[in-house]
Formats: sequence, structure tokens, C-alpha cells
Amino acid sequence: MLIILVIFGLLLSIHLINHLFVFVYLHIEYGLENIKDPDLYPPVPLKLLLKNFCLEFWYVSSKYCLYPYKFFNLTENLSKNSTAILLIHGYVRNQSDWLWFIQNLAPTGFPIYTVNLAPSLGSIQEITNHSLPSKIQQIKQETDCQQIILIGHSMGGLVASYYSEYLDEADMIKNVITIATPYHGTKLSMAATGANGKQMLPGSKFCTELRAKIASSARHYFQVASRFDNIVFPWQSELLETSSIERQLVLPFTSHLGLLHSSTVLTQIVAWLKIC
Repeated sequence: MLIILVIFGLLLSIHLINHLFVFVYLHIEYGLENIKDPDLYPPVPLKLLLKNFCLEFWYVSSKYCLYPYKFFNLTENLSKNSTAILLIHGYVRNQSDWLWFIQNLAPTGFPIYTVNLAPSLGSIQEITNHSLPSKIQQIKQETDCQQIILIGHSMGGLVASYYSEYLDEADMIKNVITIATPYHGTKLSMAATGANGKQMLPGSKFCTELRAKIASSARHYFQVASRFDNIVFPWQSELLETSSIERQLVLPFTSHLGLLHSSTVLTQIVAWLKIC
């Protein structure tokens, strides 16, 4: 038991140091951009910065506490329905990230599914091919749905978009909703490992080609972004140029994982689901 506590303590310490480094880096970058364009990068109140730091550290660290949920069946509202929802988590995370979201999205009446992406450090193409086709087939068989709405957080939005544009031969995907997805890459990917991490670098071939594909797509894409996202920088990377303002929600100061615990985000997505 003591060994387990020591290991857990070391993991938390490593996360805390890494978390502190990321927030300091972001604050410096954000401050420099604030000087250039205070409208796009408004000043961040210190109290709010500290609050976001603490909450994000909890959300990041909770992965270990909630890890058993990776193996649970988190499906909600398993019933016959013409449309189902598939929630897709981000880089090196798992389906437990969606626990709050699932609970609060359940009243919409849509069958809700989650997926654990694998291999964790493979390319986004490899991850999508390995994880989504079988899950999509399962959803179709269990709900008899005709359409599926993909909701992806962070890298999960890139996985959802790639599947929608390149692998959806049966034309099952109705719309794609992304939360904090780095469509234009993020500077923080310089510290990421794995092929998928390299694909999320600013100006990467993968992101460039995916955005070009989406630009000529008939499907509707909706995006949620935060002006002070501690993982995706610059924050405008989370928005598609081809999407209208009505299909975008930009929050002023909410952290990366904090967007998955935001009532404002939930309310907007529920509104989008009604018109999808």
C-alpha cells in the first residue's frame, strides 16, 4: 500500500511540475499577444488564472482516480433512435473524461456512446482506423440509428473529422462537434510524443490537408473554443475559417479540460443538437 501511495505521489508531483510549466509558458505567450492585440487576447485576472490552474490540475490528475471507468460501459439511453452520439476523448486520455458530460447530456434522449482510442501514440489515421469503424458498427447494430453525431475533445475532434471526411463510406456521420480541437495545430505539441503529437504541430501536413477536405465538405462542423486554453495555443487554432459564427462558441477564460465541465458548453451543444 505504501509503495502505491509513493508512486501515486510521484505521478502527481510530475504532473504538477509539468502543469506549472505549461501555464507559465502560456501566460508568457498570452501576455506577448495581449500587447499586440488586446481584443483577441484580453487581460486575464490573476484570481481567474489561479482558479483555472487548480481546476485543470485536478482534471488532469483525476485520470488516475477515474482510470477504472476506462473499462466500464458508459453507454446511456440505449434505445432505438434515428440519431446517436459518439463522444471521442483527446490525446493520451480515455473515456472517463466524459463522465460529467454524459450525465448532463443524457436528458436529451440520444443514445450516447464513448470510445477508448488506441494506439495512444499512433498516427491519427491509425488511431481512427483502429478505434472508430468497429464502434460505429456497434452503435448502428444496437440502436438501429441512421445517423451519428460525433463530438470530439481536443485530438478527438481531429479523429472525428478524419473519420467523417475519409472513412465514412456508409455516410453515417451527420455532423461533427469539436471542443478545443487544434485544427491549425498547437505550439504545445512540441513537447508531445508519438506520431499523433507531431501531426498536431502548427502547419503540419495532416492538419492542412484535413482543413482543406472539410472546406469542401457537405457536413456541418461546430466548434467550441476558449481564449485561454492551456493546451491549444494560439486559441484561434480551434476554429475553422469555413464555419459561420452561429456554429462557433468562444469562451473567454476556460481551461482545456474545463470545457468538458462547463454548463455553458453543454447548453450550446444541446442547442446545436436540436438543429443538427
